Amino acid sequence: MDIADIDRNEIQQRVERGELDAGFGAFFSRVSGIRRSAVFPARLVLAVAHGQWKGKARARWDGIDPARLISLPADNAIQKMVDRHVGLADAGLRREATHLETVLAMVEAGLGHAVVPSFAAVAGRRWRVRLVPIEPVAPLDYYCITRAGRPELAQVAQLRDEFGTVALEYMRDDGTLCA
Repeated sequence: MDIADIDRNEIQQRVERGELDAGFGAFFSRVSGIRRSAVFPARLVLAVAHGQWKGKARARWDGIDPARLISLPADNAIQKMVDRHVGLADAGLRREATHLETVLAMVEAGLGHAVVPSFAAVAGRRWRVRLVPIEPVAPLDYYCITRAGRPELAQVAQLRDEFGTVALEYMRDDGTLCA
């Protein structure tokens, strides 16, 4: 089995063309010709440097300061979802980074906070950041996509199921992954 680490949009295109047997990630909408299977539930959470947000178990969307927000690029589908919830429309206000790892490193350095998918907890282990659940919940589930009309390969089903089982073992009741 070959594995490729590529952009989410390219994953979907390559699955559609039949170049990949499956893709994994946050795929927001149903697309004709693509079958989505949920792997595990996720949500948007607030990443803050350790020592910040003391005594608060949860955040609220209206309590997030857009001026301190570190974001992904404005055309990123996850960032578009964040922008809708935070009410950030002016691209001129952004401090952005292309990769989630860079965003988390910037948060750790105290340069601001970020709204990220809860599955960032896996990468967050590398960075000293705290992930705070945001209310109301903004779901952002993690999926396996395959080309519709093709039988699912046994290896893909096994990988999807095992990946989901392992992720759920690390999942808290609030939908975030344990770091």
